[in-house]
Amino acid sequence: MLRSLVRVALLVAVLYVGATVGFPYYQYVMMKRAVEEAADVGVARLGAMRKGTLGERMASGEVTAAVTILMQARAIRLGLDLPAQGVQVLLEPDLLRVLANWEAEAKIPGYAQRFRFGVEGRRVVDH
Repeated sequence: MLRSLVRVALLVAVLYVGATVGFPYYQYVMMKRAVEEAADVGVARLGAMRKGTLGERMASGEVTAAVTILMQARAIRLGLDLPAQGVQVLLEPDLLRVLANWEAEAKIPGYAQRFRFGVEGRRVVDH
């Protein structure tokens, strides 16, 4: 009887710790998808408005704003605090890179572990 009670208690403890520590990794996987989606949106917006040097600068600002808003909205749905400076949109001559960096915390009574995550989405820009 005592042995089965210990096993059940141990199983519950392992499941609790697994769920607590596993949730930040679930958020990571979902944010990875969000970064890829944001890169697609950025390339689509960029392709629709790219016109010369001045247009490229204006497009870069608008794409950065659109991607940042999209990323923050997705982070809120996942329960993440993603500040605007945690999202970077880099426009190179033939490549659009979207980067997101954030921290998540797993709290177990008496212990807290911070995790740092970073994801990158790359898309080729057609001229």
